[in-house]
Amino acid sequence: MNKDGGKGKGSKGGTRGSRTAMMGTLLAGAFLALMAETFLNNALPTIMAEFHVSQSTAQWLSTSYLLVVGLMIPVSAWVFSNFRSKHTFMAMMAIFLTGSLVCVFCKGHFPLLLAGRIIQAVAAGSLMPFIQNVVLLLFPPDRRGVALGVVGLVVALGPTVGPTLSGFVLEHWSWRALFVLLAALSAAILVASFFLVYTVNHRVRTRLDVPSVVYSCLGLGSFCTPCSPLETRVVRQCLTWDCCLLACWS
Repeated sequence: MNKDGGKGKGSKGGTRGSRTAMMGTLLAGAFLALMAETFLNNALPTIMAEFHVSQSTAQWLSTSYLLVVGLMIPVSAWVFSNFRSKHTFMAMMAIFLTGSLVCVFCKGHFPLLLAGRIIQAVAAGSLMPFIQNVVLLLFPPDRRGVALGVVGLVVALGPTVGPTLSGFVLEHWSWRALFVLLAALSAAILVASFFLVYTVNHRVRTRLDVPSVVYSCLGLGSFCTPCSPLETRVVRQCLTWDCCLLACWS
């Protein structure tokens, strides 16, 4: 094993046992991130009462998560090509763990809780494209279809399990226990990835198209914000700032 955690020139695929262990770890991380999309839905009424916020404001805990996930997908290709796959996955799980801990210790501050959800989404948005790229390198062509099918099963199953599991947790504990559970699971996956995940890609230094990233973020944000039931003043301010930033960048 070389110094970056890979297995040298023969790491691109590895043995059957090492591929299975690595794939299981990657799918566990993806399942956790996708489950977090709907994990908080059942807790929104309790959060509204505790933080004294309206339903439309509390709903942003789910809406912002999905929005940031969508914004991160275009950047994931650049991340995969410029960084080693093992380091990338560990960084994603560390970011997700950080966001979960921020939500656990928000101490009655709703903006801090929202910030924690956004930090979680930064990792979640990069995980699925990352895993699909890893599958193409990890498995031979005759087994890629099965592997991608398993990935698709995880994509569909994660958001489905979220409300069921969160309902059970909320029946016995408070809403903070949801993030404690997410933090504990992400920490366990992070530790497992140190031993089971190895590098399968070769770094290719490319330049990030920053204007395209900025335009996609502003465009999607400008489209989604007016469609949400926020106050008119907030909508108008968001659109004004977006137009100013676009003008300055141009």
